[in-house]
Amino acid sequence: KPEPAPESRAITFSVSEWEQDGQTRTTYSKNEKGASVQWTAGDAIGVYPYLTDGGDIPASRNQIDFIISQGTASANTCVFDGGSWSLRDGWSYWAYYPFSIQTYQINEDYGVIGFKADYNRVLTQVGNDNMDHIAAQDYMFAAPKEVSDNGSINFEMKHLSTILEFDLKLPAGTEGKANSLKVNREDGSEGFIGFCIYDLNDDGSINRYTTFYNYELNLKFENTTITNNSLTAYVIAGQFNNYGNERFIVSLTTDNGLYVGTIEPEESTFEGGHIYKFACNLSEVASE
Repeated sequence: KPEPAPESRAITFSVSEWEQDGQTRTTYSKNEKGASVQWTAGDAIGVYPYLTDGGDIPASRNQIDFIISQGTASANTCVFDGGSWSLRDGWSYWAYYPFSIQTYQINEDYGVIGFKADYNRVLTQVGNDNMDHIAAQDYMFAAPKEVSDNGSINFEMKHLSTILEFDLKLPAGTEGKANSLKVNREDGSEGFIGFCIYDLNDDGSINRYTTFYNYELNLKFENTTITNNSLTAYVIAGQFNNYGNERFIVSLTTDNGLYVGTIEPEESTFEGGHIYKFACNLSEVASE
């Protein structure tokens, strides 16, 4: 006689808002604090119990992915009944986003799950002052949570990346469309994470192993018109330290030419879950 299916338990995923600096495949909308995030249909969240050995329940190597459905999209909180996968009393569970069989890995030395974060991809912003493209690199995690007395669990997802908002002012009379944006440190040194691995530890901490750095941040534009001599662009990056408080050089290529400006960041540390806003006046660079 087959055993009955385990009782379903409620699993809730809520995602924190991005914080504007100085204030306390997703959708993003700006607000006075920073930006709110909403789950989008098709988003996949990885969940697994923190186990060191096998058994008849999912081990760390055999993760479960929860796919956001149309019915639970357009909200910053979604709830699953767990299907045939039941939460076990007394166990702690991790969650992270996005889940992909190509990006997660197991650190054999320490017996922990990790996932790969690729900041080397150049994203495309569609439209002036549009944040939707950052979803592709909005890596998130929830520290281990134990199953509650009522048999459910609530994951509070936190952002690992940082957002740089550039409010660019071009010379009077500038028109046309933006093509690309480049940001680099004035001293020409490496300073931005290109690729890293986040290891999820059983004590709720994260270890980040950076495999290589980039000299610059890049962004492409599509159907992005310069409006009233202004352009607002969003670049998402791995959290980083700006050693020496180096100035940033901002270079904007448009269909009418190249414009360059300089930013003096007040911050030396750019933390995950924060939006850092910069205003910058650009000057046209004469073509040779």
